[in-house]
Amino acid sequence: MGEAGGWWVALALCAAAATAAGCASALGGPPAFSPRACPPGIAGSFLQLAESDLRRDRTGWDGEMAFFGAVGVTELVVQFTGDAHGPYDRQYPHTMPVRSVVHSAAAAGIKVWLGLHADPRWPANTTTDRDISLAAGAPPPVAPPLDDVAAVGELVALCVQTRLCQGFYLSSEIDDHGGIADSPRVMAYLRAAQVLRRLAPDKRISLAPFFTTMLSPDEHAQFWQPMLAAHLFDVLMLQDGVGVGRASSATARLYLEALRRVLPPTPLVGGTASIQLWAVVELFRQVSGPPIDDRAFSARPAPFQQVERSLAEEGGVADKMIGFSAPDYMDPRRSRDARRLYLGYRDWCEARSVAPQISTTRGKPS
Repeated sequence: MGEAGGWWVALALCAAAATAAGCASALGGPPAFSPRACPPGIAGSFLQLAESDLRRDRTGWDGEMAFFGAVGVTELVVQFTGDAHGPYDRQYPHTMPVRSVVHSAAAAGIKVWLGLHADPRWPANTTTDRDISLAAGAPPPVAPPLDDVAAVGELVALCVQTRLCQGFYLSSEIDDHGGIADSPRVMAYLRAAQVLRRLAPDKRISLAPFFTTMLSPDEHAQFWQPMLAAHLFDVLMLQDGVGVGRASSATARLYLEALRRVLPPTPLVGGTASIQLWAVVELFRQVSGPPIDDRAFSARPAPFQQVERSLAEEGGVADKMIGFSAPDYMDPRRSRDARRLYLGYRDWCEARSVAPQISTTRGKPS
């Protein structure tokens, strides 16, 4: 996920995931996955649909759900449900990959968020006349990933018809590189996405921005405060930036704490819950690609110590921890590094399940 232009980083990760999928045969047969609850750990994961995933039918996804159960994942965020060529389910009518994921997850008791289509128009071209007019208060255009009305209707119908579908993920990653003055443009974009609320009022909207460190934690919170006050989304999943080397887990905690301070303090009218703050734990360590060098993006599974620090620092502030992403970097069938991360996390969860738990008040920074 995100650096400036985070959409193409995510696509590069997807390509890397497709390559990694071939590692399973070199490691022998798949391990026996047993369901595991790990409340203090990673409660959810992003899911990037690589080429091999797009060809997997419902039966194939039923088998994959055992892995998510083994790491305690109860929530999936499907990164993209289509691309410039249209919905994946139209492109792969024999497997219907998105529908298959949703139905398999529901059968396994796993909640799902459906990401909008990948779209290169955000955050590119950030200084166009259109953007300047938005900052001046002109009526916003249709949010880029919502241009295809028929495709949006199909996505909404799938979510509405599935009880465990939580809502929609705005897959166009947003950052603060434009400074606080860029907040009105981002707000206009998010207002345009409110069409999803009108089509599915019982579902929620989520997004996963990242911080560049160009703004301090308090300035970053000020950037988001107008959008939080307007309740333009229900879940803010802040990427921690640890895997791409942009920040440490301790720094990520400072940004989470600052956002916590500006969250709406009370439930909204009608009993709707206040906006939730989640942390996206990067389960990888980037080894090439911007900003490191000019090569293609590549990453390896993180050592468990990196993930453990993120869980310790960010978990004390965030309402929920979401991994990016368990299938790509924690599936023991993919690589030896992934196996090491999986085993380290499994042992950590088991130790936490038997050790006395110290009572803490989440959301109140120490």
